[in-house]
Parts: sequence; C-alpha cells; structure tokens
Amino acid sequence: MLKMCEKHWEKCKEKVKSKGLWHLVSDDVEELTDKLANTENKRAYDPLFNLTFMIVAHAIECGGDYLMSNEDDEEEEFFCPLCEAVKKTEREDMDDNWIDGAMKEVYETCVKLSIQG
Repeated sequence: MLKMCEKHWEKCKEKVKSKGLWHLVSDDVEELTDKLANTENKRAYDPLFNLTFMIVAHAIECGGDYLMSNEDDEEEEFFCPLCEAVKKTEREDMDDNWIDGAMKEVYETCVKLSIQG
C-alpha cells in the first residue's frame, strides 16, 4: 500500500508553502471531500492533495502493481512512492525531481484557475 513517509510528506508540504499556495490546502478530510465533490468551484482545488496524487499516480505508472499490494495480510506494509523512486533509480535526487515536476504542474493549474495568490 502506498503512503508517504514523514520525510517526504514534510517535503511536499514545504514545497506547497514555498509556492505561496498553503492557503488553498484543506484543513481536514471533510473539507477536502467537499472540495473534491465541488467541481464547479475553481477555488475548490487543493494543491497538496493534487501534488501527492500526481506523485502516487506516477509511482504506480513507473513502479508497478507491487506498490498497491500487501503481501502479508496480518501486517500492513507501506511503500512511500518517493522512497521507492530513489531506491529503484539509485538516484538520491529523484524524490526532489518528482516533487518539483509535480509541483510545477500544480502551480500552473493554480495560475490557470487564477487562485495562486
């Protein structure tokens, strides 16, 4: 199962903050659910959710189905998509590359929606 490790979760949050988009991040799951259900409102966009969604989707596309599996049903095993990217490519900067690439798309979407600032 996929789940961001604490290190990479913090990196994603810091990247959203550094782009001045933190005010668009949902306060809780209920607010995020409301945003996702409200497709008519362009301010319903959540940059942190979309950043992590893009990273997870890319990891599944590149890494395969094992990222979504749980071999041992008694104990859940979690895979951080960014840790797996670093491990599979043997490049220490791969996590930053993935975060930066996804953040570029998130920011461009915010600009198109005129909600970036």
